[in-house]
Formats: sequence, structure tokens, C-alpha cells
Amino acid sequence: MQIEYANMLKWFYNNHLDKIDRFVESVSHNQQKSKEQLILGLKEKNIVVPSNKDGGMTIEIVGGWFGWPLIGMLQKYFGSSILKINFFEIDPFAVKVLHRYIKEFNPYFTINIFEQDWFSYKENRRAHILINTSCEHMRDFSDMKKYFITPERTLIMLTSNDKKNEPDHINCKTSSGMLAMDNNVRMLHGDWCRFNVGTPEKYIRYFVIGKWND
Repeated sequence: MQIEYANMLKWFYNNHLDKIDRFVESVSHNQQKSKEQLILGLKEKNIVVPSNKDGGMTIEIVGGWFGWPLIGMLQKYFGSSILKINFFEIDPFAVKVLHRYIKEFNPYFTINIFEQDWFSYKENRRAHILINTSCEHMRDFSDMKKYFITPERTLIMLTSNDKKNEPDHINCKTSSGMLAMDNNVRMLHGDWCRFNVGTPEKYIRYFVIGKWND
């Protein structure tokens, strides 16, 4: 285990022992695999990622929970190209953990934390990449396109699943095509992966990388 994660586990144990199960879930194989699969799509398809004229990029993450392992994977894949991440999360405890995460991991880029519903944020802004790995927890978002500057350049990366038996899964999907279509995304890459195979908790997670339709 990385020393940073060991420190986060110690922090949970000393300060939030009643929530340590959430830490365990956040570093689980399923969490790791689902984020890896999304990044793998970029590599396999050699998808061109937009950036500014100097090669830098702004990433917007929706419903990012504790931040890991996704932020670390993005840092490893894009390196110094990342200028800042705008991170939206409505769970106050997750935001508290994220602040601690930033202190422990000390990323070289800026992470702006927005403790609010992403759908309520209606400022015009630019994002080279828009990532939502929690689509099953929220409504579709095609109506948010109008708040992005040059949205046709924004690369969109989404995941959802078909695990309808979870009470907070309000927007499950049954295919990558459905996930893309419902969010008005032209799919450049679609994939799926089975999780918890051979157990009553089995489900499929779907992955989409694409651009908003005109």
C-alpha cells in the first residue's frame, strides 16, 4: 500500500472509525478496475485529448467521491499537462476526505473543490475533459452543454451500471449505447465489464468516451 493511502487509513481510524468501511470500499478492486477501464479506453483507441495552445488542460469531475483512485490515474496518464481539476461533490464528508487527500498526496496541479450539486452550477467555463464515473447516481446531463465554452471540443468520459437494486442508483443503464444516447454524446469508444461475477451482487458497468452531439 502506498504510504499516502496508509496515512489516509490511519486518519480514518483515528478520526472516523465509524466510516472506515467507506475507505475500504474506496480502495476496492471494483473501484480500481472501473477507473482503470475508463483510462484504458483512451489508450486503446488513441483518442486525441483536447488542450489549450500550450498543451495544458482543465478537467471537470462530477460526483468524484473521495477523489482517489481517479485523480492519481489522471495524473499518471496526463502528467504535467493537467493545469487544474474542478471537482464537484455534494457529500460533505467526501469533501472533508478530499481535503485530507490533497494534503497527503500533494498533487502538482490545482484542485478546486465545489461542494454543491453540479447541475446547479451555471457559470460559463471551459473544460477539456468532463468526467462522471457516477452517472447511476444522478440524472442525465445533456442540458448542461450550454454552460461550456466550445463544448464541441470537450472530451466526455462516463460510466454507469445496471445495478438497479441499490436505492441510490436512480439512473441505471443497460448498454454503453444507451448511456451515450441519453446524454446526447457521440460515442468514440464504448465498453463494458462484469463485476462481482458468480455472486448475487453481480452487475455490469458501462463505459463511454465521446463528444457532445452538435
